[in-house]
Amino acid sequence: PSPSPAQARESQQSLLAAIASLQTNHTPAQISASIAAAPQFPAIEVDTAFVERVKQTLSREREDVMRSVDREKMSPVDADLIDLIGMLFEYMLNDPVLPNLAKALMSHLHTPYLKVALIDRRLLVDSQHPARRLLDQMVEAGSVWVEEGNPSRGLFPVMQQIVDRVLQEFQQDVGLFDELLQFLEERMRDQQRRSDTTEHRTQEAARGRERLTLAKQRVSDELERLISHYATPAEVAGFLTKTWSEHLVFILLRDPEHDAGEAWKRALDTAHDLAALFDPRATPEAKDRAVDSIPSLRREINRTVRAMGSFSQSAVEALHGLLDEAESKQSVDLARPETPATRPAPAVPTPKPGQVPTLATTALNDEDLSEAERQMVARLRNLRFGNWFEFTAEPGSAPRRVKLSWISPLTSTCMFVDRAGMQAEVKSLRDLAGEMLGGRAKLIPRPKHPFIDRAMLSIRRVLQGKSKPSAAAQAST
Repeated sequence: PSPSPAQARESQQSLLAAIASLQTNHTPAQISASIAAAPQFPAIEVDTAFVERVKQTLSREREDVMRSVDREKMSPVDADLIDLIGMLFEYMLNDPVLPNLAKALMSHLHTPYLKVALIDRRLLVDSQHPARRLLDQMVEAGSVWVEEGNPSRGLFPVMQQIVDRVLQEFQQDVGLFDELLQFLEERMRDQQRRSDTTEHRTQEAARGRERLTLAKQRVSDELERLISHYATPAEVAGFLTKTWSEHLVFILLRDPEHDAGEAWKRALDTAHDLAALFDPRATPEAKDRAVDSIPSLRREINRTVRAMGSFSQSAVEALHGLLDEAESKQSVDLARPETPATRPAPAVPTPKPGQVPTLATTALNDEDLSEAERQMVARLRNLRFGNWFEFTAEPGSAPRRVKLSWISPLTSTCMFVDRAGMQAEVKSLRDLAGEMLGGRAKLIPRPKHPFIDRAMLSIRRVLQGKSKPSAAAQAST
């Protein structure tokens, strides 16, 4: 038989008294101990042992509460609310994205949320309830702004402060959750602004490095063609590659017209004239003109070198020594060292870990990609910036969670940042596709709905007997 209204009120007061007694047991020392017990590695997959240990603790709390009353006098709604809050927190423990550190901390909210549900039954039906929104935001903050191995960074200290205040201050007034919600949202906005600012600077730095890399490669290719074609003496080759190359790179980076402007043409013409100065295939007339051009070449080189400020002094001195020798003869017979007619093409450098790869190392060639790789590359190209990935260097190693921040349209280079917005990984698009297909990288799906909405949907499915809560179900909802 259903209890009378008086019996239900009396039972509820007993429940609240038992919950208040349990709440006082959640001291800061106990919270710190439970946090320390959380595994110190990212919860890429749910740690079954850890989750089960916390679940047992929450189950014992509910049993202690239920033993404080006569079950026959308890309102069925109150009994259902206690069960639902328990299922809600167990769903939180099964979240595959939320770090164990955050789970250990937030599990201490189980007892006060039992009290909130009994005092104000709107908790599970009103999406704007302050306690509900606070829990939603706590899960969001924990998923994005908590680092498993570094509790002092991000929003973990803020979350710990909130949990402490709920346990110490919450009695009957749910207005406390409004204050704490505002406090958390302000800190989340501050954290987001700091991260966005750092990430923007990181992106600009990556773009700058890429422009520099591509400019250096363009200049290297131009000079290598000249040096190889004319079998240039070592003194000239050294000057062009050590000093004049910096002038050409500067033009590509700073001149608004880049390689279409007069400055680039003039600098490249000077390099061409200098490389051709000792061409053994030149006619006598051309050699006469070459000797006559040396003074003007000197003036152009000296003017440019003085403007540069920083340059290889030894390379410039070696060039001038060679020009002095050629000019003093005033002869069409320009002496030059023995040099091979052609030179091998320069080897493409292999980028070091963390370096932005060059165009030669990252340009995609669809011909040598498998069909699966082509499909994965196409899928990755369509991803929006801001998606989170998990990388595992080798089986059994601790995975790393990073955010896709930028993909270069020139080199197909992907840059990833950590939670603070700092550069964490740099990979070519084809390498990323290969790691995705090989299981060494995976995309973390962002939930479409707030935490409690997802939890209630999963709980409803369980109660209807259609499915059991799982990591896959959480990710898909």
